Amino acid sequence: MFSKRNVVKLVVAIIAFAAADYWIWSSLRDAFRNLTEESRFKEIALFARTAPQDAAQAAAWLATLDGVLPGARGAYFTASADGSSFVLAAADDAGRKLWEERKAETDFVKGLESAYYLEPFVSAKQWEADFGAPLGAASDAAKGPAAATGGNASMGKAKARVYFAPVP
Repeated sequence: MFSKRNVVKLVVAIIAFAAADYWIWSSLRDAFRNLTEESRFKEIALFARTAPQDAAQAAAWLATLDGVLPGARGAYFTASADGSSFVLAAADDAGRKLWEERKAETDFVKGLESAYYLEPFVSAKQWEADFGAPLGAASDAAKGPAAATGGNASMGKAKARVYFAPVP
């Protein structure tokens, strides 16, 4: 009935099936995550293209972000007077605080450099930020001609990616 050989075959078959099942599941999960990330990045880049030319209108423009990308937070950067760097022109409190705390970090420096050359950039790392009270569902953010954060919490502290979406 249950010989040692049959039990070993059964265990090997179960392990092989579990390994194949895990491989299929993880492949599908990773493909879905990549597709979602690409879609989010395209949405942020499209929203960034609607940025106003006049920095005085940036705050009103950022207020529309939540309607385009539910739960979004953002900031708007303009070129400095000499054109050599970007200056934060408008942001909600969470975006401003994240920028002030992290602007010297490698991802933020690379992101602004990419924006300077009109190349989109997304941080490889997720950054923790205090999003405070929700705008709608407080998760994603688009930082004007420069960057956006994408997280998944509705309020309080959450980890979020930072997207830099330049405006040509």
